[in-house]
Amino acid sequence: MITDLLPGRKNTESGKDYENMFFEEISRLTSNEVSVLEKRLKELKETIKVFKEQYDDGDYEVAPLIDNATNDAKHTVEEIKTARKRGSKPYFGRIIFDNDSVYIGRTGIRRNQTEILVADWRAPISNAYYENGLGEISFKTPDGDDVNINVSLKRTFDISEGKLVDYYDSEAAADDELLNKYLAKNKQAVLNEIIATIQKEQNDIIRMSPKHNLIVQGVAGSGKTTVAMHRISYLLYNYGDYLRPEAFYIIGSNKMLLKYITGVLPDLGVDGFGQMTMEELFTRLMYTDWDPFRYCIRETDTTDPAAARKGTGEFFRKLKSFLDEYEWQYIKTDDIILDPNQFTEGFEND
Repeated sequence: MITDLLPGRKNTESGKDYENMFFEEISRLTSNEVSVLEKRLKELKETIKVFKEQYDDGDYEVAPLIDNATNDAKHTVEEIKTARKRGSKPYFGRIIFDNDSVYIGRTGIRRNQTEILVADWRAPISNAYYENGLGEISFKTPDGDDVNINVSLKRTFDISEGKLVDYYDSEAAADDELLNKYLAKNKQAVLNEIIATIQKEQNDIIRMSPKHNLIVQGVAGSGKTTVAMHRISYLLYNYGDYLRPEAFYIIGSNKMLLKYITGVLPDLGVDGFGQMTMEELFTRLMYTDWDPFRYCIRETDTTDPAAARKGTGEFFRKLKSFLDEYEWQYIKTDDIILDPNQFTEGFEND
């Protein structure tokens, strides 16, 4: 288990001075990480420059070296972006249990190869953060083993732009005050912050075994897409030995939704997955993957007058007219009154 979060201090300490010291330690580590990566990027650029100065057309030995160094430089740039993002918000939660403590963040943070200071939210121990209440809590590992711990504190942190603003202790991980702050941001930011406020029911779905089929049904805006994206991230983290991003295909109703998902998943550590609209899926099934020995298309029974009439444009127009009139007469509408302060705050934070 995680030990010696701060040298000379007990892991179960929870005072303000301890939290400030731990945050300073994490900030130092993440800052050092960025410095190391920036130094590496500078060296790679110098190497590329030297290679190009020595390169002659037809030199088949130097060309691959340039390509490799260029790819390394691009990868390092992405690592720097990730490290800076990690430093701006290194963790969001903490639990104290038995004689130990765990800080939880979007990704894990280590002091060295053996000392973990911040656990990844997808790690088995982080499951305890999302369980309701304090006291005896049981959770399963990816192997199916049960782990029992006694949680005495759950703490949620408000960290913004690399500064520890405040923290909240509560029985539920999703503190209402903190959740309202997140919801005041634009939707992209909300999804990037939702890991800190996942509800127990959502967490149960996210962490369900991949050996079972899963269907999540709900109205628009109920969080189905959010849960699905976090579940993909969780599965790839815990079952990466036999699951790969290429094995996932996201089917959306339109390109706008797919673009939105594509922009969020990389922040959850997921990349390389496939995507297509329903129209593209059906086209592929009909013309690319069609197996005439497995499927057949039956001709429509044109002798049924009722079925023939329902397929006409006239029937469509009359049905639409009926539904419009029905909606106008029977569906009750009420005025929606918005709080002016909350409304303007949403624009300011967008």
